[in-house]
Amino acid sequence: MSGRRRLAALAGALGVMLAAASSAGAGWLSAASAGPQTVAAGSLATPSAPSAAVTCVPNQTIAVGLTWPAAADATSYDVLRATSPGGPYAVVGSSETTGFTDATAAQLTTYYYAVVAKRSAWTSAASAEASATTPRRSNCK
Repeated sequence: MSGRRRLAALAGALGVMLAAASSAGAGWLSAASAGPQTVAAGSLATPSAPSAAVTCVPNQTIAVGLTWPAAADATSYDVLRATSPGGPYAVVGSSETTGFTDATAAQLTTYYYAVVAKRSAWTSAASAEASATTPRRSNCK
């Protein structure tokens, strides 16, 4: 394994350990110091912030649609979601395109989304956030 691939594997493993420590409430990982639970590795460009739009059907479903410009050399993206600005984030889904629909959004909740570009073992830093507030299902128009 080349030095560059070993470094990428180590960075990926470190990102998982940091995310696990943050999720466990270790308290020493902050969004300001490490981004939304990711470690930048490789040379992938950081994606631009996504745009978010809420769609819903009265008394039925609520979804948040996200779109973002392509990041150079990315082959897929992880979509991160939090209920507080700056995290902690959880991966809500992945996409091989520059769009994603979060169909698990709950009513009356403000979500904060960020996007991470991926290519093989490489992961970019997280994008800036976009936010969306979901309505009460009965208030959907």
